Amino acid sequence: MMTLGCEAGVFEANFAGADAPTVYIGAYVNIAFRDPSDGGEENVAALARFIAYESKFKPGDWTQLEIGIEPMRVFFGHFGLFCLELKFVDYGKDEIMAWRVFDSAARRVTNVIPQFNISLGPEKHLR
Repeated sequence: MMTLGCEAGVFEANFAGADAPTVYIGAYVNIAFRDPSDGGEENVAALARFIAYESKFKPGDWTQLEIGIEPMRVFFGHFGLFCLELKFVDYGKDEIMAWRVFDSAARRVTNVIPQFNISLGPEKHLR
């Protein structure tokens, strides 16, 4: 795996209530298989399903993870390949809490990714 781009920022959250979040971290990272022969849509979709299932986010985590599959125009001279876009929205009552929620969510996903075994084939990662 390799990252293709990433960004993170702090934004104001507009929720009502005493226990409602006041800020959130919005972030994204695009990742791709380093070996172009693995970069087909089926493999990237299998990785997406694997991350979604194995990360085990729950509604009470104050985290939203959006996963998208993006076509790449060209990848080191190869065409017709795909990358995975992971978008994080992590809430907090203040900026410190939001960054802690983000760090926890990002760590959870990064710990799951190495467990994905491309040699099993996409069908083995269907749940």
